[in-house]
Amino acid sequence: MTPLLNAIEHFVFRRRGLILLGFLGLTIGLLWSALQIRVDASFNKSLPKAHPFIQSFTQYQTEFGGANRVLIALIAREGDMFTPEIKGCQNW
Repeated sequence: MTPLLNAIEHFVFRRRGLILLGFLGLTIGLLWSALQIRVDASFNKSLPKAHPFIQSFTQYQTEFGGANRVLIALIAREGDMFTPEIKGCQNW
């Protein structure tokens, strides 16, 4: 063995209780840190905030409800939505 390895070996084995306490403290600290992790796969966090489409989406998000919806509007040229016959539409 080299003199450096002998010195490391003597250092570790003479202070093994202190080293074990250090590892125990490190383990407890890492365990506490791991318990603080929260999974948050929010849709809005994955969007590029600077993109113009996303800025437009966030501007009107409260009015339209979200990105997973498709809105279709049927507008009567004459009358209103309660008119029995809307020109251009077949009987459904």
